[in-house]
Amino acid sequence: MNKPMLNIILSDSAFPLQRHIIKRFPLKNMLKKERVFNYRLCGGRLVSENASGILANSFRILLTPINLSQDKVVLITQACCALHNFIKTEASAIVYNEVDKESTDGQLQNGLWRNNVQHLESANFTLGCPNNESLLVREEFKMYFNSHGKV
Repeated sequence: MNKPMLNIILSDSAFPLQRHIIKRFPLKNMLKKERVFNYRLCGGRLVSENASGILANSFRILLTPINLSQDKVVLITQACCALHNFIKTEASAIVYNEVDKESTDGQLQNGLWRNNVQHLESANFTLGCPNNESLLVREEFKMYFNSHGKV
């Protein structure tokens, strides 16, 4: 694919499909390429959720709304990432059971970090019809995951 891909947020059904928010195709009447897309999206979300959960479990400030300017929140997040990487480098590696993983039969096994993040607030579900642009962006990623970006 010659054209650069957009930066996107991988989402679940809590958020509507938008140009910058990508979520799975509906499960009903899915084509093979849509199943591949959903599988890849799920894998990406799993990595992102593991990273966020482990970081929030280590730095509790990330479990609450931070009432500061966006610039300061970015600095706090970057500092947490840098400290996490330093600790991980200097101490032993993350415990294997800390992260979510998929079993051999395709079932999700929750990582230990999920036991300590009860304070995370659930997102409210938002329904709405996606616009053509958001459908096109998801279609481009589907094509990418089934061609140049396939594993």
